Amino acid sequence: MSGIILEDRLEIYKGDELIATFDQYWLFHDGRGNISDKYVYWNQDGTKVGFYGLRYPDGTFPNHYTGSANDDIECHNVVCYLDIETKEVKEHLLKNKPLVMTWDNDDKTLLVLPDPVDIDPNNPLLEFPHSCPDKSPIEQLRKAAQYEFTVALDYFKTFNSPDGFYSFCQGQLYYYLTYYDPSCDKESAFKYCVKRRNEYLRSQGLPVPYGEDILD
Repeated sequence: MSGIILEDRLEIYKGDELIATFDQYWLFHDGRGNISDKYVYWNQDGTKVGFYGLRYPDGTFPNHYTGSANDDIECHNVVCYLDIETKEVKEHLLKNKPLVMTWDNDDKTLLVLPDPVDIDPNNPLLEFPHSCPDKSPIEQLRKAAQYEFTVALDYFKTFNSPDGFYSFCQGQLYYYLTYYDPSCDKESAFKYCVKRRNEYLRSQGLPVPYGEDILD
């Protein structure tokens, strides 16, 4: 039963044991009414979880619960990191949904690539539970780009599976994989998708997270 349940408040389970409850977070749901797996990331051993959602004042749920989050209560978009052992939660404010959330190779740090409008050129990749001052901004950005494309490929493969659920969004790399043809396009799939996305973002007056030559 391990996982996150959102009914009148946020509940975190490990096995059948209730680990923690929170009355200030509201997570995003998919079309079936379930918490969207896209914004909840557990590490492999289930000791840490990262999630993205809305942060309301403490005590909002279930006291003001009406079947959905209330529009008249001020809230903020946040990406959170929860250590199951210590119950410690760390938050980072975002304006929009993150492009990528995943765990590093050691399964200890949650890596988050924000939406282009949230990207700080000095710290393009948010890292929980600690920052990595030994990495330069360009190294962090390369790492973020590699992770984003890996996740885009995985999501694109999900679309091609019998049970796949595909959501089109021109701000995401996976959108452009639909149009990539290796027999016609001389660029790599990564460069093609980044170039096309950057063209779209610029046409909308939005900043781009990185250029197509970021991995060169």
